[in-house]
Amino acid sequence: MTGDESFSCVWVNTILEYDSVSRKTEYTITDLGRFTNSCDYLELENFTDFNYDFWYNTARYRKIDIIITMDVREVNDGYQGILIYNGTSTSSTYITGEEFEYGSKSYDDPKTCTFSNLNLSSFSTDIICVRYGARGSGADTWKNKNCSITIRLHN
Repeated sequence: MTGDESFSCVWVNTILEYDSVSRKTEYTITDLGRFTNSCDYLELENFTDFNYDFWYNTARYRKIDIIITMDVREVNDGYQGILIYNGTSTSSTYITGEEFEYGSKSYDDPKTCTFSNLNLSSFSTDIICVRYGARGSGADTWKNKNCSITIRLHN
């Protein structure tokens, strides 16, 4: 090598990442319905200078990843649910979700849910709402705290 080589760099699938929300307080989640439990939400324009028209139409981002990490513990045996909506009202559109059975009565290891390659056009309201649910036989109460939500915009 002579040190005279030239290289070119092409950015492919550029990603913008934002750590958007961090909540320390504990939520108690019951099986009385996702709209009766506490929720977390991001008004994207407040956290990221998000402007849907710019990111979608000018920068041409089409996909969004949402990464949620939190401490979880079961109070009663059952299934825990994390549900993504495009707004905070009960008439908002359900986008995706994950159901899991954590199984531990103590805050052992953080739980991470990753929702990848969601269509950015689903969030043209500029709001991402994370709702929580529970189901199973009998009471299915669970708790979560120390929640962080990260979003990534990409092609």
